Amino acid sequence: MLKVNYHGILNSHEMRTDILQVNPCFHGHAGYDYVLIKVDNNHCMFGQLLEVFGITFRGRKYYMALVIPFDRPVPLLNQQRDKDLQLKRVRSCRRSESVVVDTETIIRGALLMREDDSIDESLVLEAIDDDFWWRMKSVKLAQNVNM
Repeated sequence: MLKVNYHGILNSHEMRTDILQVNPCFHGHAGYDYVLIKVDNNHCMFGQLLEVFGITFRGRKYYMALVIPFDRPVPLLNQQRDKDLQLKRVRSCRRSESVVVDTETIIRGALLMREDDSIDESLVLEAIDDDFWWRMKSVKLAQNVNM
């Protein structure tokens, strides 16, 4: 489990919390939540949590997460249709290309829905709450992030 606290985008004084899970058997199904990760000051990417762990370095504890990045370019075939329907499509890397990120770079939880006919493409469900909907209007998604 990972608890992420963040300030609301509409009201910066409002503190919100997402409780994210990494569980191979959550009520009989795998539960590996999706997250929005800050890449730099201008860009973010989505990722799927695989593991959360702590390490101690020089007497200080750091919390890290192993994630599958969703930063691959989306095929041109879907781009115009997605634009017309105002959908945000993301594409995952292979599990073997997972990266370790500092949990401090995780902005909040996210909700992605895999397409039935695609192994690596998902649609971002923006309407999970008002904060996420407004946040997605201003976020720039990074592609081919080198972490």
